Amino acid sequence: EDREAVSLDVSDMVEAVYAQIAPALEDVGGVQFDANGADDEPEALKESAIVRSILMEGYAGEGGFVSLSEQIKDALLMRTGVLAVWVEVIETREPETWEDVGALALQDVIAPKLEGQRVENVKIYPDNGKGGKALEEGAPLEGEPFRVTLTRIDSEKRLCTACVPRENFVCSSIQERDLNKQRFVADRQVTTRARLVAEGFDPAKVKQLKRCDPTDYELHLNRREGDGDEASAEAAEDATETSEVWRCYAQLAESADSLEASRYRVYYSRDSKILLAPPERVGRVCYAVGNVILYPHRLDGVSLFERIGEIQAIKSRA
Repeated sequence: EDREAVSLDVSDMVEAVYAQIAPALEDVGGVQFDANGADDEPEALKESAIVRSILMEGYAGEGGFVSLSEQIKDALLMRTGVLAVWVEVIETREPETWEDVGALALQDVIAPKLEGQRVENVKIYPDNGKGGKALEEGAPLEGEPFRVTLTRIDSEKRLCTACVPRENFVCSSIQERDLNKQRFVADRQVTTRARLVAEGFDPAKVKQLKRCDPTDYELHLNRREGDGDEASAEAAEDATETSEVWRCYAQLAESADSLEASRYRVYYSRDSKILLAPPERVGRVCYAVGNVILYPHRLDGVSLFERIGEIQAIKSRA
């Protein structure tokens, strides 16, 4: 009896508009490659079906449909939805030790076993390692049997999609909607050091990263207040502590005097002031933005909250 009535007009309208847009994501034309000519039509249809299946069904049950749904709801509530699509490469390192290996079997032992696999840190010890010193590269294979140590590295690739929170996305212009024409575009990522090493970054660089508390970010938004779902900055081990990294796409000149610029991808730690890897030249950015209600000549659109928030407030006070 003492509770006050609260209007849910904004929430209800978001769900109603989303229900009208969502079916288009499941349509065959939701992801489509244009053919380069009449002969390319079958291949374009095949590629469209494969990529659409990967995006929508996802990997290990994490479908891209969820990311697209989040992008639409961000656009409805926060003016603009930002979607990132990229190819993720995760490396798994597995050390191995072989005993009593004959000279004829050495090549089989150190050869990659799977497609895309590579072998590093190969060391061959004569007399099963009793001598204590590994053979130098190119030295005669003497002293059977051998003890061999090596590291097998398996690479796993997958196509990933994720909705980028608007507060974690920055760009150089608020007017240009085509992100590939922007001078600078970036998104903020908070992840563990172990994850960064698995993605191929230098462990020595990753170790220099400062621990990051997501709530210290000046644009932090607690979207679900009281749920306690924020990532913990503290962990029992350094490998599982979270750090902040910015994935940046910047146009950089080829030289100090050049008037030509190319797009490069850079991973940068704002807290530690270091680059995690050398700039990598790329063709396009990995982001796409969308608005449900356009605002002329602006990257950000108009949210449903801005349209009907006042009505909701009036109904709640009534």
